[in-house]
Amino acid sequence: MGLIKKDLETIVRDFEGVFIEDKKLTQSLHFRMLLRKHLPLFRKTFNEVIQPFKAAGSISVTSGKKVFDIRPEFIWNKGDFAKLVIKEIAEETKTSPVVIYIGDDVTDEDVFQILEGRITIRVGGVQRSYAKYRLKNTKEVFKFLDWVVNF
Repeated sequence: MGLIKKDLETIVRDFEGVFIEDKKLTQSLHFRMLLRKHLPLFRKTFNEVIQPFKAAGSISVTSGKKVFDIRPEFIWNKGDFAKLVIKEIAEETKTSPVVIYIGDDVTDEDVFQILEGRITIRVGGVQRSYAKYRLKNTKEVFKFLDWVVNF
């Protein structure tokens, strides 16, 4: 989103009453204070700026009330989200967080694979798993969590 943000900043410089809301993963280009007479040129300029990104399939754009929301266009799984959360916590706290991930679904395998070297626990009797540890059922999960809390 860094490249498109730089291009959006040129629009902000050219059109008074337009501003960017940086949401880290997404960008919102607000134009609620833009004079109505500048709206056609603003829309044309915006479309020219985002067209290469849209053509490459790297972003999607949704329109709201005098705002364009620009989002990365890709498919995420639980593992991608887990990496993002861990990164955000590490940046915020300036530490490497202790990560414990417990899952019982095939969709949790993405997380187990990405979190290699962390504490990953598969619940249930599935034969193959990327998880480092295994618990039989939710009763064992509660025992484990009680042990962690009272350690």
